[in-house]
Amino acid sequence: MKQRFYRFGILTCLLLFLLTGNIVAQTNEENQQTYTKSIKQKDYRIAIIVMDEILKDEERRTAENYYKRAAAYAAIDTDHQHYTFSEMLTDLDSIAKRYPDFVSYELDSATTLLGHRLPVVTLGNRSARHHIMVQATMHAREYMATQLTMALLEHYAQMCYQDICEYKGQRISNLLQQVCFVIIPMVNPDGVEIAQNGSNGQLTDEVKQWIRQTEDNGTSHTKIKANANGVDINRNFGNGFNNPFISSRKTHRSFNFYSGLLPYSEPESQLMLRVSQRYDYDLFLNYHTSGNIIYYGCQNAKKYVNKLAHDYAKLIHCHTNYPLYGPDSAPAGGTWADDVEIIYQCPSVTVELGSTNPVPISEFPTIFEKHKNVWADLAIEVLDNP
Repeated sequence: MKQRFYRFGILTCLLLFLLTGNIVAQTNEENQQTYTKSIKQKDYRIAIIVMDEILKDEERRTAENYYKRAAAYAAIDTDHQHYTFSEMLTDLDSIAKRYPDFVSYELDSATTLLGHRLPVVTLGNRSARHHIMVQATMHAREYMATQLTMALLEHYAQMCYQDICEYKGQRISNLLQQVCFVIIPMVNPDGVEIAQNGSNGQLTDEVKQWIRQTEDNGTSHTKIKANANGVDINRNFGNGFNNPFISSRKTHRSFNFYSGLLPYSEPESQLMLRVSQRYDYDLFLNYHTSGNIIYYGCQNAKKYVNKLAHDYAKLIHCHTNYPLYGPDSAPAGGTWADDVEIIYQCPSVTVELGSTNPVPISEFPTIFEKHKNVWADLAIEVLDNP
């Protein structure tokens, strides 16, 4: 009896092996027909396999329908060039109300020169063991970075809410229970106002006069990187501050490359420092434009920190195919990435998006497609390297 059962089992396995390939390749309708036929013939093993394929197909179609619905009800409008600070706040409020279990934010008490209070956003479980800090649009003309960051925020919140979405076999909702993203989606709203509207923006008279003078000297307001004080925030940090070996540095108020009088002199850089002290972060991720390249590490950081930065950068490269530039590509120059690698001994990766500044909105779909799975992959990498 046992031998007969054994032979029957072997033959059944061979039959299943031969049939499974055809079953997988069938349409859902064909699978339904095969299932009905198998039940009638009492071939329950085949029926189980076919039903598994039917359920997988249902899950795939459910996911596809989810993505279609998500796109239809998305808060983030990515069809226009100028994504403003006020628009971002409206979108952020909408996302936080729609997905309160996964997204929250607070407005920092400090204000910029033009009176903006910067939002600090949390995606995932605040009490998670691991945290990644994300910042975007430290430079005024680089507001495409905010659009991407906000679109990614909504994308991951939607996937958590649906609770069917996986990446590399892991539920997104489970990943974000273990790895929390702390996000400053627009570090430099004053500068963005200038980059988008010039002297016609909502500015003080003194700032308007400075912009007109700079434009009279041949530099368009659309090219500004600095804040309303004329300080390049990404030169206003401690490590390599006002480095005399950096040829591009300026010694006075400018649209770019002026470090300011002292490190952390600006409300924006002070906020960055405060937020960086909240958690023991696993990674600092920075979105800038342009160039479609990735920088990682810092010239005077420890080797193991730069090694970790390289590992994260390589992972992002796998999604984007952007070339990598390591710690020897530039000396420390008061940038955020330079600073955090020294202060916290923590890896930092800077992603430069798009082909030119400002990045044309026509490039957004391609940029989003390349980056949509990056946060999930980074979360998995963080969990694999406790």
